[in-house]
Amino acid sequence: DQFDIIPLSLFCAGLLRSLLSNPDLTLDDEEIELLASRCESIAQETVERVYTLDTSYCKQPTYGEASCIELAANNKSARFLQTAAGQTALDKKWYGCLLNIRPSLREAVIWLGMVPGNLLVPMLLVYFDEQRMLEERRHRGGPLDSGGGGAGGAGGGGRG
Repeated sequence: DQFDIIPLSLFCAGLLRSLLSNPDLTLDDEEIELLASRCESIAQETVERVYTLDTSYCKQPTYGEASCIELAANNKSARFLQTAAGQTALDKKWYGCLLNIRPSLREAVIWLGMVPGNLLVPMLLVYFDEQRMLEERRHRGGPLDSGGGGAGGAGGGGRG
């Protein structure tokens, strides 16, 4: 894939940094860290260039079962996490389905979550998650129904 350089660079940075913790190897720690930093810089520069052209890139491709954000976090790649794309991806992980709703509504849901036994919050989270998935399908041009046979798709176009 065209973006394989990002997870591969992060993987290499993590691999190099893991060599430093192996007591059986005699390595120049400064040189290894310099190489790891260079690998991280390649990933950082690439994601910054891509993100300036396409902000939808924050979906973050995976390498194996780990996303680039997970690779960066596990490999102590702080500069990569500080990029605009990294921060947006972290926000998506942190807020989940609450990221794209009005901030005042998001804060209200968070405050409601502090009330013990509140059943409204789980229902709201499911609703917001369904809305987010529907919007993603629209953005990708995929089928809009989720297979549930609900009545939500009869509205035509426009805002509703």
